[in-house]
Amino acid sequence: MAGNPVIGKTLPESVSRFLNQHCVDCHRGSEAEGGVELESLMSQALGPSNADLWQTALEQVVLGQM
Repeated sequence: MAGNPVIGKTLPESVSRFLNQHCVDCHRGSEAEGGVELESLMSQALGPSNADLWQTALEQVVLGQM
């Protein structure tokens, strides 16, 4: 991930809006589906510590699972 221009940045507003509209209801708090709690994750800077989770979420969306 060295040299990746998104490392350390927060999510773009358009992505945050999408997640709030389509994902956060099921992925909020201690009862979050699949153990994926997006509300707190969305406020974190993008980086190696959460890249795998974001990649998995993207794959699930592409596959139509979310």
